[in-house]
Amino acid sequence: MVFLENINLNNLEGFLQRNKMIENAEIFLTLSGELGAIITQRTPVLRVANETETYYYDKLGIKMPLSDNYSARVPITTDTISGHGEIDIIRLSNIIKNDEFLRKQIIGIDQVPNSKNNQFELKTRVGDQKIIFGDLSRMEEKIAKLKVFYQKMMLDSTIKDYKTINLKFHNQIVCEK
Repeated sequence: MVFLENINLNNLEGFLQRNKMIENAEIFLTLSGELGAIITQRTPVLRVANETETYYYDKLGIKMPLSDNYSARVPITTDTISGHGEIDIIRLSNIIKNDEFLRKQIIGIDQVPNSKNNQFELKTRVGDQKIIFGDLSRMEEKIAKLKVFYQKMMLDSTIKDYKTINLKFHNQIVCEK
C-alpha cells in the first residue's frame, strides 16, 4: 500500500515535464488527501518539414515532436530555421494562430532565401496566391490591408485571378495577375 504523503511530488512533476508534449505540470495533494494534477499541453503554431527533420514549434518557440495521434492545423514551412529568423517566424506564426481569418487562410510560411531582415512569403488556402509579406515591420498594418483586400476580392469572386499579393510597400498592395 502506497501512502500519498510518501510520494515525491517534485519527482513526479519532473517526470511529466520531460514529456515534450507537456508545457507545464503541477502535482499536489489536496487537504482531503487526494492527489491532484494540473497539466498544460504545448500549443503548436508551426510545423517544420525540411530535408533533415520534421517537428512542431510551440507558441513559446520550443521544438516539440509530431504526435502519432493528432496533426495540428498550423502553417508549415520547409525551411531550415535558425537565429533571429527563428524568433521572427515564431512571432509571425503566433499572430496567424491568434487571428481567426489568418488561421483559416494561411497554410504555409517561407523565409525568403538570402534576404535582409528576415523576409517572409505566405501560402494561402483559397486562391493559391503567394503573399509577399516582407519583414515584420508594420505587421498590423499589413494584416489589416490583407483582410480588406480579401474581403473585396471574395465578394467579386476574383481572388483566383491573382498570382501574388505584395504587402511590402507602405500604404498599398501590389498584385500580379
